[in-house]
Amino acid sequence: MKMLNLLFLMLFPSITMATENGFFCSNCSYEEAVEIAMREAAPTVHCVIHQMSSDEQVEQCSSLPKRFFVVNERSKQIFQLVVFHKHQKSQRQQLSLATRNGALRTEQQLSILKALAAKRLFFPLLLEMSDKLSGEASSNLRTDSGIQHADTSCYTDPHTQALEHAMSESHRMNLQLRARANYQQTLNKPAYSALKDIFKLWTFTSLGMHGGADQGGFDIRWEDNVRAYNFAETYTSTGGSFSQLRWGIYLTASDDLEVKLSPTTSVIGGFGLDALLGWPTGALPPKISSCLIDVLQNSYFARTIYEQANEKQSQHFEQTTDMIGRNESRDVGLNCKYSFFDRDDNLMMQFLSKCPL
Repeated sequence: MKMLNLLFLMLFPSITMATENGFFCSNCSYEEAVEIAMREAAPTVHCVIHQMSSDEQVEQCSSLPKRFFVVNERSKQIFQLVVFHKHQKSQRQQLSLATRNGALRTEQQLSILKALAAKRLFFPLLLEMSDKLSGEASSNLRTDSGIQHADTSCYTDPHTQALEHAMSESHRMNLQLRARANYQQTLNKPAYSALKDIFKLWTFTSLGMHGGADQGGFDIRWEDNVRAYNFAETYTSTGGSFSQLRWGIYLTASDDLEVKLSPTTSVIGGFGLDALLGWPTGALPPKISSCLIDVLQNSYFARTIYEQANEKQSQHFEQTTDMIGRNESRDVGLNCKYSFFDRDDNLMMQFLSKCPL
């Protein structure tokens, strides 16, 4: 029986191993490739408990080897490896991870090198495109958002426009359409013509690339997630503070583009967008302009209530520290605390601003 099993493994090695997987490294050695393979492709261990004649139980564990390759991007060298466990049929803790040299067919190696060529071509293309989309956003300010401002000067306030754009799905879709048009235009340049043929063999995924020769193809990953490239829309004001929205360009599985806002790197009036929308309700509320209050009331929260600020809150509001957004006069009207609630009527955040006129 053992001889039959051994013959079976020799005749049908593809059945006993997982689909080809690989990894792009910037400039790794063979030893570093081995470390990558053991980290990325450790085989799954399966254990069985055998009851002996006595009360003793014996654990026997085993795993199927995994083929894995690591590509040195600089030298184009392909390290072909098999990751496996030594000491099969032993207890789990006795299994030890190891590698041996593997083998890829010539057409497989050529296909992998085409994937590397695609990666090298594609990301400069994204960088070139993101540079074109970055810049001053004042010429693209929207005045048709549907938000009603009591103060008509809010319609031309850069910080207000930035927050409106951050909250607007239609603005995100407009940017996405611009990015896709720019992408197709850039892709048609002679320098990137080879990508069209490579895209027939390979598809970019959330973790890397998929495709190539052989049934089922390959999955290739890399160390840093360079699928996302950023571009920035900048909204400047005469007061010195600024707002900037940073957007990421992501390639979808269908080789199309998607644009997403990055709240962690976007700023409104010099204040982080994620911090602005995630301010803890137990803290002393920050001060924001009445224009920003209008945007939040109309496009982000389900319900808003306001009440006159208490003495401590009012003193905080009257301090000389600039508020978020444009710096509005503090000697006109009363100060209020605004509370914002989600659809389940949970208190989400609070701000200090001028009371409605």
